[in-house]
Amino acid sequence: MRTFLLTAAFVCAPLIPAVLARSAPEPRGPVAVVVNPFRAEGALGVVAAADGRVVRLGRWPFIAVAETDGPDAEDGAFRDRLSAAGAWLVLDPLGLGACLEPRGAAS
Repeated sequence: MRTFLLTAAFVCAPLIPAVLARSAPEPRGPVAVVVNPFRAEGALGVVAAADGRVVRLGRWPFIAVAETDGPDAEDGAFRDRLSAAGAWLVLDPLGLGACLEPRGAAS
């Protein structure tokens, strides 16, 4: 089993940059926010600190979809504020679709 896991890690590791590049959000519109899972306020606190609003909650409290209506909504500054507020990842929300399902939605 250990050999299988190591092999899977070596096969999948090179794919991570491609997945992250594909998940880059558009300059405007909603973004998926992933924060430290052990952060007390979760993704909601990071979105609030970045002057955004939550559009949809994720399956776990450290994932949310957020957007902003501010004057900088189209130039990427919102993504920069999210990162400065503590977001680990700011991605295209379609790339995290499975992580956004509410609990119990999958049958």
